[in-house]
Amino acid sequence: MGNSFEVSVIIAVYNAEKFLSTAVESALAQPEIDEVIIVEDGSLDNSLAVCQDLVAKYDKVHLYRHPGGVNRGAPASFNLGMKQATCEYIAILGADDYYLPGRFEVAKRIFESDPECDGVYEAIGIQFENLEAEKQWQQSAMHGVRLTSVTEIIPPQFLFNKLVWGGAGSFSLNGLVFKTALVRKIGFMNESLYLHQDRDFILR
Repeated sequence: MGNSFEVSVIIAVYNAEKFLSTAVESALAQPEIDEVIIVEDGSLDNSLAVCQDLVAKYDKVHLYRHPGGVNRGAPASFNLGMKQATCEYIAILGADDYYLPGRFEVAKRIFESDPECDGVYEAIGIQFENLEAEKQWQQSAMHGVRLTSVTEIIPPQFLFNKLVWGGAGSFSLNGLVFKTALVRKIGFMNESLYLHQDRDFILR
């Protein structure tokens, strides 16, 4: 009997050649992942070649590009990926991020225990690429923050208010797993937005 909880992971790629393999392989390591959809967004570095190598290496990895290989931005790239998704559930992963083992264990339990649930939102941890990046973070307004998206246990009925009014996390697509059918209700990402498209999408 196959896995009843199958996830399409969507990765929008722009100038991420150094990180992409780690992102894709961290997704493939999750037993719930049925496909990894890469949308290459007209990168100026060697990202396209890395994408092509990953497709050749892994059967579950699929590559899409915008017509003419042009750069359309993150919202259009995520939309293209969501349109191609074949699983009941969707997760979005940044091309320079990665999943830890057991990424979908909690989400799976929640979805299986509550058929009415449309999405699960979880915390994201931080790893610094080098000491300089960590130093810059510690000197910023985010000093001391090691978890983003959700920084405390929040009952589901209060999550929306906490995110809107602040104080217990922030918006990030990496923390979200949602039903593919939900997109038909709320619509795709707003392609006219080049900032805060994740906030707009999650609010809807």
